[in-house]
Amino acid sequence: MWSLVLILTPLLAALIILIIPGLRKVKSIALTASLALLVLTCTLWFTGTGEKQYSLILPWIPSWGIWFHVGMDGISFLMVLLTNLLIPFVILSGWHKDIKLPGVFYSLILLVQFALTGVFTAKNAVLFYFFWELSLIPVFFMLFLWGGERRQSVTMKFFIYTLFGSLFLIAVFIYLYFQAPSPHSFEYQNLLNINLEPCDQYWVFWFLLLSFAIKIPLFPFHSWQPDTYTVAPVEGSMLLGGLLMKMGIYAMIRWMIPVLPSFSLQWGYWIMIFALAGMILFSVIALKQNNFKTFIAWSSLAHGGLMGAAIFSFNEYALQGVLFQSFSHGILIVLLFYFAQLIEERTQTLNMAHLGGLKVAAPRFSALMLVVFLGSIGLPLTNGFIGELLMLLGLFSYHLWAAILGGLSLVLGAVYMLYAYQKTALGPANELTAGFTDLNPRELVFILPLVALVLLTGIYPQPLLTLTEGPVKELINLAFNIH
Repeated sequence: MWSLVLILTPLLAALIILIIPGLRKVKSIALTASLALLVLTCTLWFTGTGEKQYSLILPWIPSWGIWFHVGMDGISFLMVLLTNLLIPFVILSGWHKDIKLPGVFYSLILLVQFALTGVFTAKNAVLFYFFWELSLIPVFFMLFLWGGERRQSVTMKFFIYTLFGSLFLIAVFIYLYFQAPSPHSFEYQNLLNINLEPCDQYWVFWFLLLSFAIKIPLFPFHSWQPDTYTVAPVEGSMLLGGLLMKMGIYAMIRWMIPVLPSFSLQWGYWIMIFALAGMILFSVIALKQNNFKTFIAWSSLAHGGLMGAAIFSFNEYALQGVLFQSFSHGILIVLLFYFAQLIEERTQTLNMAHLGGLKVAAPRFSALMLVVFLGSIGLPLTNGFIGELLMLLGLFSYHLWAAILGGLSLVLGAVYMLYAYQKTALGPANELTAGFTDLNPRELVFILPLVALVLLTGIYPQPLLTLTEGPVKELINLAFNIH
């Protein structure tokens, strides 16, 4: 029953916001609803007794094998926790801004929360696809109505890419439905028990991979992402980088590898090569960027490449690392986009070549931004270190060459992150940055809790690792019969 509450609460709040006038009331209702969901999620985490407590099955179109079936294991719960943690901060990021059509804008944010919670809890393929597609709609309108220059063309590119991948996804689900034993069903457990001929597994696997790789995105399906992150309003960039990217990672772990384990093993080697090659390429491109938001976009792509490669090493270390890094990356990228917003508001530019000297003008700003940069690098005692360490251990267990290339991400990440920090915060101040004001109390309210999580989960990661440990073992045993 609690899964249903987590799903429907943001939808109800979104509908209320649409009929309530006034910017302040709209923001207050949106923030209150999102904070209530965060409190509820944390309460369930501390008092929960497992997946059965959060499972709910209701008839939808039972004659077609379509049920409203939701539930959470540790993997799902981690993604729901990340979603409900970050949405209040997405709302807070624009608290001081006078946004046009505020009711629509904040309703769209809550609709994203509604869709994401559905994606992470769905146990029926049609229900999963419904929420998967629904997540596209509010982001599309946020980009189209509140984006920056070139928003029309960038939004259409984003829409075409993601819709194209979704068409392959529904084709696979329909095909698998008819391959299931009679009576046919879209239930997740039924899809796991389907035995396909090798020729059928081939196209099903590549269709699923295409659908999920576009969402992360992995090389070479990435070209929509940098422009979209750059043009989107900061709230949209946070949603895309912090949360929607995790849909593809979750779907690969939950819906592709268990359904097609043998083909995942067979082709995982080549997918890993492409993912690691993309990671290196994206890291080099990030080093060349001057626009701060575009730089964040390319660095996010590099992190996604490492996570994509680690998924296909098929061991507990790697999958635990991918899930932990998904949580960590979500927090870090939201902070990075918030710092980008603060820089643009104070200097009217995102060009890092025009910045410098922030360390002197705004020491609190520079110090906290440095912590976030170090977390993105994966420095020990930050949350970025735990995920990257586990992924590298997993890649090493798979093959030495994979670990070496994966380790290269740490070196390249340090180079482009520290270089960006040097351009923005170090050196002498100039006309733009000499009057750069330090963080005010409102901004500290946003930054300090997330920075505290960066350090806390880096120093003591065990609660999050315990949350996913059992489900990861179960998934690997189920897919590959590893005992």
